[in-house]
Amino acid sequence: MTVIDKIAAQKADVASSLVESIKHYRQIVALLQDVNLRLGAATPAELQGMGEALDRRQQQAGVIDAAILARLHEEPVEMARYQSLLLERAGLLQEVVSLNGRIAGRARDVASLLVHEMETLRNGQSALNGYRLPLESGGRLVNGIY
Repeated sequence: MTVIDKIAAQKADVASSLVESIKHYRQIVALLQDVNLRLGAATPAELQGMGEALDRRQQQAGVIDAAILARLHEEPVEMARYQSLLLERAGLLQEVVSLNGRIAGRARDVASLLVHEMETLRNGQSALNGYRLPLESGGRLVNGIY
């Protein structure tokens, strides 16, 4: 393989890796949008499944991104050639960060609401425990008189 062939193969590898990375980040964005829409209504099992799918996609994207960085460090290539792909990828990464922030905020809100509801239930149960049925104490008095 000549030097020119090597450079051409590397450029093709970088471009195809960037396209693959973009594909994974689009899937991550779609998963995050689904989580964001269904956060208050999804069951724990559904949320766990979405979280596991998100983890798999993030790991795959991380492997591809590491390969891209390794290639770029081995033999720097002309970055201007990949500007449109890099800009698209950067936009997707920004959307991931934005969605992540929104989901984290909503998750904190849901957790806070659940804590409040648990405290309300606990206080209600304590109040109910203080009540006694009149028959319980009344029966003892009648038995004591006779």
